[in-house]
Amino acid sequence: MKIIKLPEGNITAITRGIGRFKLSKMVEREPFLRAEVTKLIDSKPRNKAEFAALMENIKDLAQKIIKLDPNIPNAAGFAINNMSSNEDLLNFVCTNSNFDATDKQSLLEEKSIMKRAERCYELLFEDFKKLELRNQIHQKTSRDLDKQQREYFLNQQIKTIQEDWVRL
Repeated sequence: MKIIKLPEGNITAITRGIGRFKLSKMVEREPFLRAEVTKLIDSKPRNKAEFAALMENIKDLAQKIIKLDPNIPNAAGFAINNMSSNEDLLNFVCTNSNFDATDKQSLLEEKSIMKRAERCYELLFEDFKKLELRNQIHQKTSRDLDKQQREYFLNQQIKTIQEDWVRL
């Protein structure tokens, strides 16, 4: 979709998958990889209303994570809001979330789109709870440090006033 030339000479290619597949047989390794593959077809959800509601929850939770995590660019939120298909949204979130590689692989291998969405939501919720806790700890630590700094500053002022009072 896009090629980005980085200052240090590296090139990053942003791609969009058009489907899932299973490697059937490796045909060549040189000069490039070539293989025979079998296309994997996602099962459609039985209850479309339930799937749509779950996807709304995934979208909302992903937006909350983007707001909490300073390492995620705001452009990710824009991308999520502008996805027209729930399947594309699910694949985007599964691919770009901070899940372990094994979790990402298991999501990719899941044939049932409803089960994939449910598992994705569970993993997102775990990440969200960790981020919330991390931010709470950070805020408490910042408040404690601010309080200590104020107390130190006030003590220094009292000390200065006392020294000035003694000189008078």
